[in-house]
Amino acid sequence: MKRERGTLGFTLLELLIVVIIIGILAAVALPQFSRMTRRSRGAEALAVVDGIATGELASYQENQTFTTVALTMLTIGPNLRVDVPLAANTNWTYAVQAGTTANVVITAGGAAATPVAGMLVTCTVRADGSRATSNNF
Repeated sequence: MKRERGTLGFTLLELLIVVIIIGILAAVALPQFSRMTRRSRGAEALAVVDGIATGELASYQENQTFTTVALTMLTIGPNLRVDVPLAANTNWTYAVQAGTTANVVITAGGAAATPVAGMLVTCTVRADGSRATSNNF
């Protein structure tokens, strides 16, 4: 089809091609964005678990035993406190379980009905100071 001289604008075919290209780009970008968002939310739990593990190691060095704490205040021992904003965090549920006197297991699980539901971070801290961390994201 020939365009008349002085006619401005785009043809319907040109607009459809642009819409198709944008659709293809969105189909590729959205899953990647979702994966990256999930990983960044997981990094939050990793940071908190690492802070708890550091506090547990400090407690072990003072008392020669690991503690299991109620994670509402995160006070570990009489002089140790790990500052973690647990009250403001509704995405993760944290737990500390003493396996034996030689290790402690710290877990962070994604709370139900949140973007992190089903995600899990586990850190085992040993008396010698070594840590083993695993996650599913």
